[in-house]
Amino acid sequence: MSDGAAEAPLRASSQNQRNVSGIAIAIAVLVGWALRLARPEVHSFWIDEGLTLLAAQSDHLLDFLRWDSHPPLSFLIVRGWIALFGESDLALRLLPAIMSCVSLVLFARLAQAWLGQQRATAAVALYAVAPILVNYAHEVRMYAFVELATLLVLLAARAAWRSPTPTRWLVLAGATAVATGLHYYGSFAGLAVIADTLLRRAKGTAPAHAFVSTTAACALGVGVWIPTFLTLVPAQMANPWPRIVQTDARSLAELPLRLVASDLIVLVEHGIPWVGWLLATGCAGALLLALVRAVRVADDGLREALIACSVPVLAALILATVAGGAFHPRYLTPAIPGSIAAMSAGFALLQPAVLSRVVTAIVVACALATSMLQLSENRREDYRAACAEIRERWQDGDRLLVLVCVPDVQRFATIKHYLRDRPDILGSAMDPELYLSGRERPPPGTRVHVLWREATICFEPYAKLRDTHTVLENEPARFRIHRLLTAVP
Repeated sequence: MSDGAAEAPLRASSQNQRNVSGIAIAIAVLVGWALRLARPEVHSFWIDEGLTLLAAQSDHLLDFLRWDSHPPLSFLIVRGWIALFGESDLALRLLPAIMSCVSLVLFARLAQAWLGQQRATAAVALYAVAPILVNYAHEVRMYAFVELATLLVLLAARAAWRSPTPTRWLVLAGATAVATGLHYYGSFAGLAVIADTLLRRAKGTAPAHAFVSTTAACALGVGVWIPTFLTLVPAQMANPWPRIVQTDARSLAELPLRLVASDLIVLVEHGIPWVGWLLATGCAGALLLALVRAVRVADDGLREALIACSVPVLAALILATVAGGAFHPRYLTPAIPGSIAAMSAGFALLQPAVLSRVVTAIVVACALATSMLQLSENRREDYRAACAEIRERWQDGDRLLVLVCVPDVQRFATIKHYLRDRPDILGSAMDPELYLSGRERPPPGTRVHVLWREATICFEPYAKLRDTHTVLENEPARFRIHRLLTAVP
């Protein structure tokens, strides 16, 4: 038998494996799309989403963002979307959902470039059902936008390295500019591709001009925002919002899990906390295996994934330590594609092969279960239900008191969305400080509808209100939002 004839069955088997992998990836993408587009109105808008709408509709966006902690681009995108499709919950939630669906397709392409088609199958499956990404797809914030922009940066860099033309370097610069304009940490995607080319240059696998061009393109993308940032960032750093910094040992140990999953409390509430433990063990163990593999074996694709994962995390950690920036998994979206790809490569290292498949299937199933539970009910601060009840019980002469304990410019952010067709209710709102101090009080017996957001800084005014007022109705908390009906003493 000739060599060609002997190799024919091997080629056929390899082609069959590629076909099976291709079908599996397509199925995973469809499942991911279904999760991202399912039940877009299940969650109430919470306070951060209300801030998105308030900023997007502000006539003076940059002045408003002095009270926020993000760049302006995502709010401009939402403003344009509202102009086209309105501001219903359904219309608004479709925007991040569509972006996340596009991101899933781009990740499938990137994962195959990093890991090869067979190993990419597990990566796409986990990415499709990852609770944190399904959560972003249902949230009107910048995170689904940053996810998409990060993938564009990573793919644009690969395209420019493969075929370095001025147009492709400009595309990389544009993608970096978009990522940076969406979130300050979006610039870390550009930093990751710079680090990758630097390592390539040190190993002699990339010419000097590739490093110079990559650095120049990413610097240009960040640089277009510098005039805006010079004005905006100092004011944002001086505003009273606390910086979330989770750098304790437990938070760092949980970070691999937190780059895949969110809202693990839902597992406890449904009596299956062990699903979270399985997911955590699988994510951390697989990432560790991938790191060991990258140290021992020259695996360029895995190395790229690990750089895409680690550089944003390290950059955020350094920034939080040195300059007082935030460090929280929510802000580390640029690290998610690389982390999920690296974890999936780690699963593939398990031997025998059947063990690898079983562990991968368990982790993906745990992630899918968590995502489906997240979509089973509202999992956000329930301003929607509270505002609906205020509408139903409203009588002429009633007043509104909002105790959410944020700066005045942001107090009514989410409430304005759900009461946008009730100017009479919004116009009756009282200043909490003036009211609780007795300097602004309607006549005794006036009914006051109170909306209280359960937060540490809000307990004192809430306690003062309870101690001095007759409480007629007190609804239990709905994800930190309480509605009370009181009477002025």
